[in-house]
Amino acid sequence: MQSYNLVKMKVLLINKYFYPKGGSESVFFSTLNILKKNGIEVIPLAVNSNKNNRGGNQYFINFPELSQLKFLKKFKYIIRFFYNTEAKRKLKKLIIEEKPDIAHIHLMFNSFSISILPLLKKYNIPVVLTLHDYRLICPNSLLMDKNKHLCKKCIQKEYWKCAKYKCSKGNLIESLFLAIDMYLRTYLLPIQKYIDKFICVSNFEQNIYLEFRPDWKSKFIQIYNPIKHLESTKSIKGDYLLFFGRLSQEKGIETLINAMSNLPQYKLKIVGTGDYLEKKDNYSNITFCGYKEGQELADLISQAAYTIVPSEWYETFGLIVIESFKLGTPVISSDIGGLSELIDNKKNGFLFEAGNVLSLTDTIQYAMTIDNTSYFKMANEAKLKASEFNDNKYFSELISLYKSLILEKNM
Repeated sequence: MQSYNLVKMKVLLINKYFYPKGGSESVFFSTLNILKKNGIEVIPLAVNSNKNNRGGNQYFINFPELSQLKFLKKFKYIIRFFYNTEAKRKLKKLIIEEKPDIAHIHLMFNSFSISILPLLKKYNIPVVLTLHDYRLICPNSLLMDKNKHLCKKCIQKEYWKCAKYKCSKGNLIESLFLAIDMYLRTYLLPIQKYIDKFICVSNFEQNIYLEFRPDWKSKFIQIYNPIKHLESTKSIKGDYLLFFGRLSQEKGIETLINAMSNLPQYKLKIVGTGDYLEKKDNYSNITFCGYKEGQELADLISQAAYTIVPSEWYETFGLIVIESFKLGTPVISSDIGGLSELIDNKKNGFLFEAGNVLSLTDTIQYAMTIDNTSYFKMANEAKLKASEFNDNKYFSELISLYKSLILEKNM
C-alpha cells in the first residue's frame, strides 16, 4: 500500500449554494474552513448566484432556482434538472486542470444532477456524500407528505406515489420531476455505485437509511456535523424565548406560535426567513426579527432564556441545538429525529412531543419557572455537551476517511 502525503491533499468540495442558506451550507462552509485551517487545499464548486458573498471560480455552473420560476420556464431546464451537461463539462475541466484527490459532495440535486458522478468515477476520484436530508430515499427529501405528515410510502421504491399524492408542496409538476429523478438514479445511474461513502450526521439518520436501504450498510459512516466557533458571555437567564432557522411548517413554527398564544406572559423572538412569513399575523408577545447572522445572532442566542426547536420532520442532526449549547443556552426541543440524541431531558434542555401544542405549552411553562440554580446548572451541562463537537474531532474523523478512500483507490 502506498503512503499518502497529507500536506498535498486537494479536496473538491461541492454544494449547490455558495452562500449561507441553511444547515447544509453551514456545514459546507465549516468543512471548507476547517480543512483550509489544517493546510488542506480546497476547491469549492457551486452554482453562480448574486447572493454568493465569498466569490467563486471559473468552474461554478449556472442553474436557476426552479421553485422561483413560472410554470413554462421550468420546462426550459427540464433536461438539465435530470442530467446537467454544463455541470459535467465544467467538472471535467476542473478535474483536468486541478487534479483533486477526493470529492466531498453536500448538495448536488436540482443543480449538478447525477451527471457528475460517472465522470468522477471515470477519473478514479473517490467520492464522499454527506446526507443532510433524505433525498436518496424520499423524492421530496423530508419523509413528509404534502400536508407535512411523516411518511414512508416510498420505502419499496414506489416513487410514483410522490406524484400521485403531490408530495412536493402539493404541486403535481414538481412532484413528478422528483419522482422521475428518483427512478433515474435508482435504476439508470444507481447512486450507490458512484459514492464510496455516505456520511450520516446522526445515528438516527443512519438507522432511517438502513431501514430503506439495508444493502447500502457497508457504505455508511457516522460523523457528527462540525459546529462553527461561538463565544459566550452568558451571565443571566434572559427574559425571552428564541426560535431561529427556516420559517416553514416542517420546522414546527405553527405549533410554536399556537403554544405562545397560550402563554401571553412570555416573549418570543423569531429569527429567520421562509414561507411562513407570508402568513404571519400580529402577536403581542412575538417579535419577527428577520434574518440575522454572525455576532448579532450569537448575542440573541446567548441572551435568550431558551432556544426552542419545535421541528416536526425527522431532523438529521440539529445544528441549532449545539450552537445554542455552545453559547450556554439550554434548548426546548421536540422529541424527533436526531434532536433527541443531543438533548438529555431536564439535564441540558427539555423535550416535548412533536406537533403537540399542549405538550409544548406545558414544557415552556415549566422551563421558565425553574429556579436560577437549576437553570445555570442546565446551562453548564449544555456547554459540556457542546464541547463534544469540536473542529479537531471533526477534522480527525473526516481526514481519516479521506485518506483511507484515497489509499484504497491508489492500491
